[in-house]
Amino acid sequence: MKALIGALLVLWPLAAAAHAFGQTYVLPLPFWMYAFAASAALALSFVVVGYLATARSAPHDARPAQEDEARWTLGPVLGVLRALSLALLLLTLLTALLGTPNPFANFGVTFFWIVFVLGLTYVVALIGDVYAAVNPWRALCDLLEWRYPGAFRARIAYPSWLGYYPALVLYMAFIWIELFGHASPRGLGLALLAYTLITLGGARLFGPEAWFRHGEMFAVVLRLIAKMAPLEYTARGLRLRRPFIGLIKEPADHPSLLLVVLFMLSSTAFDGVAAPTDRHPSGSRAGRARPEVIHGHHDRIRFHDQRGDRRAVARAHVLLVVRPGRPRSDRDRPRRRRLPVHPRGPPDP
Repeated sequence: MKALIGALLVLWPLAAAAHAFGQTYVLPLPFWMYAFAASAALALSFVVVGYLATARSAPHDARPAQEDEARWTLGPVLGVLRALSLALLLLTLLTALLGTPNPFANFGVTFFWIVFVLGLTYVVALIGDVYAAVNPWRALCDLLEWRYPGAFRARIAYPSWLGYYPALVLYMAFIWIELFGHASPRGLGLALLAYTLITLGGARLFGPEAWFRHGEMFAVVLRLIAKMAPLEYTARGLRLRRPFIGLIKEPADHPSLLLVVLFMLSSTAFDGVAAPTDRHPSGSRAGRARPEVIHGHHDRIRFHDQRGDRRAVARAHVLLVVRPGRPRSDRDRPRRRRLPVHPRGPPDP
């Protein structure tokens, strides 16, 4: 045990940086208002979850939206959406690999990080796991299976002990690229290409059903987030349920799924409290941002593009909580140096 603790201490990084877009930012609100709103949102979120997600109401949480005969697989519409998702995946790969190296002008970078990663997360949290229906990698597997029958017939049975560990490993790699990687558009394209090959290989080895259930990282993560949605898609149709009730409706079927959830929470928490970094979407880093507490009519925090450690933001927030800011008095203000005035003009040289 001592050797393990010693090894962990040796490998512990001295400094780490999160990501942000590179410009000076000044909070447009008084700090007390910002702190009050954040605290109120946190407290109210617990009240909402406590009221809506109770074990007693769980058996009565779902009801048909219209009829049990309604099917969420919308036939031709679903086919069009799957074809569109596959086309967008190919377009993202091509533009990232062959497009402009400027991350702000590259379609692949913007679409992947803003639309797919960020936007789709909010979509599934609001309307359920639509990603399962339009998964571009699953659509690619189905297309190849249609062209080459038997290409994705399972070679070996998915071992039960493996659980969700493949998705966990892939998710850890994804978070590393997001927070610490210096991925250019081409680097992002290569990462997506590698992920596509891994997904096709896993589906070919274990079969699409098993791999997209346990191994495809985006499918696993978005399915967990979709449990918060008030809509549920089942074989019998579209059903309404109370928000967040899906989180307690069924237990984790493998311990590795709990590790996925814990890593989702820990990576999000680290991204929120670590020092922001002056960074392009490409990952190029100019330096870490050091917060400066500005005392005046409004207490604000401004992040400068300076070298600093990852605890700078936390120290600034503690400073404002323990020692609230106050308006500067006249004696606190720096005195300005008065320049000599020559009524008849400056002296001759």
